[in-house]
Amino acid sequence: MKKILIIGASGFLGRKLNTKLSKSYSVVGTYTSHKSDDLIYLDPTNPEEVKKMISELKPDVVIHAAGNPDLDYCEKNPKEADLMHHLSVKYAVDACKKNGAKLIYVSSTYVFSGDHAPYHEVDPLGEPINEYGKAKGKAEQEVKTLPNSAILRFDFLYGYNGPNKPNGLVNKITSGNPVEATNEQQRKPLLVDDVAIAVDRIIEVDGRGVYHLAGPDSVSKYDLTVALAKEIGLTADIRPISEAMQAVKQIARRPKDTSLVTNRLGELGMTCTPIKQALSIIKEQFISQNVEGRRFNIEQ
Repeated sequence: MKKILIIGASGFLGRKLNTKLSKSYSVVGTYTSHKSDDLIYLDPTNPEEVKKMISELKPDVVIHAAGNPDLDYCEKNPKEADLMHHLSVKYAVDACKKNGAKLIYVSSTYVFSGDHAPYHEVDPLGEPINEYGKAKGKAEQEVKTLPNSAILRFDFLYGYNGPNKPNGLVNKITSGNPVEATNEQQRKPLLVDDVAIAVDRIIEVDGRGVYHLAGPDSVSKYDLTVALAKEIGLTADIRPISEAMQAVKQIARRPKDTSLVTNRLGELGMTCTPIKQALSIIKEQFISQNVEGRRFNIEQ
C-alpha cells in the first residue's frame, strides 16, 4: 500500500483529501496552527522539519496543500506570504528529490494576471497581480524542477467535511453572522470532493504536469451561497455586494478573469460535478452528520 503525506491536512481541502485518500492508502496528515488528534504537527516553513519528516516517513507521494489563502493578509505581509507559499514548497521539493517521492502541489488561478482568459494548462504564467499569486507562481517553478510532480489549479471551492471542521461557505452560512458575497462576477466553483477525486486519479495513473479543474457551471458567489443555504435547509443573512463595493474593502488586487480550460481532465477519466448535483451531495453529507445531534434547526 502506498504511503501518502498530506502537508496541510487540517484545512478545508486538506481534510477532504485526508478522508478520501485514507480509504485507499496509508495516509499521514499534518497541521500547523489547527491542532487535531488525528494529525501530526509540522511547520512547512522550517526546512529541517520538512526534510526530517519526509526522510523518516519515506512517503511515496507528498501532497502540499498548506497555505493561507487570505489575499489581503498576504498583500500586507509579502515576506510571510513568500515563505508560506513559495519557500515551503521549495523545501518539500528538495526533500522529495532526495527521497524519490512524487509531489502533488495545490496551486491557484491567481498565478495568472486575468488579462488573457480562458487559460490552458500549457499557458505561461505571465505576471500575477498580487503577492499571493506571485508566491504561488514561484512555487510552481520549483515544482517543475521535480520530474515526478503534478500541479493543480482551480477556482474557489465549496463543499462539506463534517461538524467542527473547516467547511468553507457552509461555515459562513452556519456562523449566525451576515454573509457578504458579490452578485456580479461569474465564477465556476468546484466541489471540493472533485479535487480529492482528481488527486486520487493522479496518484493512480502517476499523472504529471499541470492539471486545471473547474466546475461546469457559471454562477455568482451570492447566488451560490443563497442556493447552498436553501438546499441544506438553513436561514442565513446573505447580502449581495457589488464588485466596486467589495474592492473598496480589499487590499490585494484581484484578477478580472482567471477562468480555466480543463483539457487534461479526460486523462483522469473524470468530469467535474454540476452545481445542482453538488448541492444535493452537500445536503446529504450535511444532514446525515447533523440531524441526529440536532446541531442546527434544519428544515426538511
